[in-house]
Amino acid sequence: FFELTFCAMGSKLSADKGPIYLDYNATTPICEEASEAMQKYLANGWPHGNPSSGHTYGLSAKDIVVESRAKVAKVLGCVPD
Repeated sequence: FFELTFCAMGSKLSADKGPIYLDYNATTPICEEASEAMQKYLANGWPHGNPSSGHTYGLSAKDIVVESRAKVAKVLGCVPD
């Protein structure tokens, strides 16, 4: 598993390269295309909110999550739920 993960990230598993990061639940490297797609939400002081919250920023974030899930579901040929 580790070898496949690190090969996919473009490096080989080696003790001399420092610590191995395993907490991808906290933060995960993303591809350039995903980074570019997110820039409109991260740049220019876009208000961030928890999509589970009922306030304005949360509802705005929820709309974005719902829209994104629909796009992914369309590509995969499934329903977004």
